[in-house]
Amino acid sequence: EDHRTSQNYEIRQLANLKEGGIKKLLYYKIDKMKLKNIECNLYITEDAGNMIEDLHINEYKSLTKILGVLLDNSIDGALNSDEKEVFLDIKESDNKLIFSISNTYGDDISLKKIGKSKYTTKGFGHGFGLSLVNDICNKNNNIDFKTIKENNMIKQEIIVNI
Repeated sequence: EDHRTSQNYEIRQLANLKEGGIKKLLYYKIDKMKLKNIECNLYITEDAGNMIEDLHINEYKSLTKILGVLLDNSIDGALNSDEKEVFLDIKESDNKLIFSISNTYGDDISLKKIGKSKYTTKGFGHGFGLSLVNDICNKNNNIDFKTIKENNMIKQEIIVNI
């Protein structure tokens, strides 16, 4: 088995985060992926863990909401694909905290429509998550968000300027 996907590897990666909402959220989402047979690849640097710890409480709460939405979307996307993979990298670069979530997906996704209220690939009553993410980012000058397609994956990045 690949060392990056073993249970112990995930626990060691999560050890780079202090106790709190983001760590609990990641435990919960990783567990959800396992139950749905989605391969989760997690990478968290110690520097990033320390930067998260230093965030203002409002930024921390905003980030937790954004991560919840993006992880749910990545799980749904991966479920519709043959490969069923999600990659989550949390790292520090140039005084920025970068959360990168990539997932395999099935149906073609319109990048132009992503983030518009009510756009969804999930059916009626969905499509509010990414518009919530955009609202949070628009209200918080320190948080940027972008979505790109690369190598048959959807990649969503949250960049927090420290």
